Amino acid sequence: MSATSRKQTIIAFLQPFAFIISWRMSTKLPPRLADLLDSLPLAELAFTPVPVKARHDGWTPERQQGFIHRLALSGCPAAAARGVGMSRESAYRLRARPGAESFAAAWQKAQELGEDDQGDRALERALFGYVKPVFYRGRQVGQYLVHDNRLLSRLLARQLHREAAARQPRKFPSS
Repeated sequence: MSATSRKQTIIAFLQPFAFIISWRMSTKLPPRLADLLDSLPLAELAFTPVPVKARHDGWTPERQQGFIHRLALSGCPAAAARGVGMSRESAYRLRARPGAESFAAAWQKAQELGEDDQGDRALERALFGYVKPVFYRGRQVGQYLVHDNRLLSRLLARQLHREAAARQPRKFPSS
């Protein structure tokens, strides 16, 4: 293999990774997630960004908003932080900063929305199944419908646990 064709092969191989890195680091949502976001009550997620020192790799107001939107879609702070190119730990530190009360309230609301939506999607997937593609020699040759009974049983157990916790009165230590 000549040096030129080898160099072209390496460049062609690395280009998709550069796209993935630049997509993951951006605060803009992919189109399919942006469509899901339109169905959420965004007015309830409005907040005042936490004042932080300006850094190109820090928690800018755009990253904070992107984090809250991704949290409302997933219900998972780690996934939301990764989606905007930050760590879970730095997100928790940002929430604990002075002046982050509005951000913390938006976080709580977004997490509730995300968990509710996540449960709905999981229930739909457990009840109605999902299409799983079949591949042979790198090509899709068919598909079949899969029902996940383990997922359904976990969802039911989670719901029963929540109902039992709601029925029990909370006990607070007396002072």
